[in-house]
Amino acid sequence: MVESKRETVAGHAILVIAAILAVYPFASVLLLSLTPPGARTGGLRLPTSLYLGNFAEAWTRGLFSQALFSSLLVSVSVVVATVLLAIPAAYALGTTRSRLGAVASAVFLVGLVMPYEAMVIQLYNQFKALNLLDTYWALILPQVALSLSFAILWLRTTFADIPPSLTEAAALDGAS
Repeated sequence: MVESKRETVAGHAILVIAAILAVYPFASVLLLSLTPPGARTGGLRLPTSLYLGNFAEAWTRGLFSQALFSSLLVSVSVVVATVLLAIPAAYALGTTRSRLGAVASAVFLVGLVMPYEAMVIQLYNQFKALNLLDTYWALILPQVALSLSFAILWLRTTFADIPPSLTEAAALDGAS
């Protein structure tokens, strides 16, 4: 289908207007953040000088350093705990061929498809009973539990792909 020049220009004009409408809020917030507090006026104006003090004030007043520390603590704890718990379980499930291993893998699959929303009220009640509300443990423990199913199943397939001859050769070399 051949478009006329008028359709092409109209399409581009609509796209340019939409782009301006989408970028304007971001640009106005950015320019306002670079303007000193006393020089703020209405409208979108370029700042006369570059002022970065607003970012330092926002960092301090918003307590971003505490939030960054909390996020770092929780994420590192979740990753370390998940890896330390998932590797032995996945190795056991990946290297043994038994019905119990198949049942355990099926249980972990249920953990993957369980909606998180179905567990929130129970978790809240349990953490309240254990006096763990408003602690890092209330963030770390559920995330470890929810990520274990995926980690174990993912690592299980990796360990299952290791040829038995490699394990036998390691045992001959003295590995336990």
